[in-house]
Amino acid sequence: MFYNESGKPLSLQEFVAYYEPYYYIGSTVRIPKNKTSRFVEEKIDEILRRGVTPEDIPLIVAWKVGIINHNASINSVVYTGDFPNTFIYDDLPYRKNINLRPMIDMLTLRLDELKELSRTDMHKAYRILYDMRVPYFGSVKVLTLLYFLSQGRCPIYDKFAEISLDAFLSDAAPGNSIKYMGLPGSVEGDMAHYNEYKKKLELVFGNAIYEGRSVDRALWVYGHYFSEGKKVKPTPKKPQMKSTEERTNTVLVETSHTGSSTNAGYNRTYWEGTWKQMGAEKFRGTINGSKPACHEFRLLSADAQNEILNTKNLFEVILNTEERVLILTYWRPAYPGSSVEGYEYQAVEYDKSGDFTRRTTIFSIDNKSIGKVRIKNTDWAKKRALELLNEN
Repeated sequence: MFYNESGKPLSLQEFVAYYEPYYYIGSTVRIPKNKTSRFVEEKIDEILRRGVTPEDIPLIVAWKVGIINHNASINSVVYTGDFPNTFIYDDLPYRKNINLRPMIDMLTLRLDELKELSRTDMHKAYRILYDMRVPYFGSVKVLTLLYFLSQGRCPIYDKFAEISLDAFLSDAAPGNSIKYMGLPGSVEGDMAHYNEYKKKLELVFGNAIYEGRSVDRALWVYGHYFSEGKKVKPTPKKPQMKSTEERTNTVLVETSHTGSSTNAGYNRTYWEGTWKQMGAEKFRGTINGSKPACHEFRLLSADAQNEILNTKNLFEVILNTEERVLILTYWRPAYPGSSVEGYEYQAVEYDKSGDFTRRTTIFSIDNKSIGKVRIKNTDWAKKRALELLNEN
């Protein structure tokens, strides 16, 4: 859910209508960085509509690295310094005399090839662009080039846009802190992260992300309400000792995986992120489609979704998208042959691709005062899952 500054929920259409105007110079000041000239933005929109020409490349680069004087760009684009002639700029206070000419020359020479590849082989196009880059021209800026070359078919990537999406998916209102991981800084890592970002964009906005820049502008503004991605970690808590009432067969079983998961082998001392709890049908929807699955379910891969859809006796799901952990709650006979039913749990980890990487065996808590009825205790289940996933 998106919210205004007062915490009022906004529909997707209301969200864009509310936040996009504050992207521009001259709007009511809502954030300290609304800085964009409408004239410059119209030029950017025009490039996206007709496609990139060699003459557009300096403007695209200057727009991204922040060397346009937007306040002065009323009827023409006014650059900072002599960039259009030298292709050299300063990124103060960090670096001076960053020379982009070698990259711009190579990009101009291979422009037609890269425009075609951006439509047919995004990964290859990114690899070529990544190899062209000069020092201090990072992955986010390279993805911006891909965005323009593809005429928006590859959505633009931005830190604040991703923060906004994560805030929506965790149902956080403005003023909260959202953890931002950033791009890994390698071709394979960047592409994996970018594909996950695209998945979140499409999940929230559908095809609207390919229909102009209104969504992107609104996301950029909204992201500035979340402490620019910084997160304060809670005080670590000591793992709980095992209860004598627990079953003895709760030994961690690790499924085979390729090692691509950042969760695999990760030793947690406490949980981060926000937990959600929902019934099985609300989480995975109905097989006949009469009820849609929730957005967290759609972050899983097709294989993982099929496994969840085919899981019998699934009663409830406790999930943490930041930790990429599901705790599945089953409703089963309290013991073999019993007509009394109780609850059992199983924790499952998944990677950035949405594939399950490992899982615990079934575990439960027994209440001896009423026989072998396995009671439902969500807080205990989260603590026990933490213990089991730390038993590497």
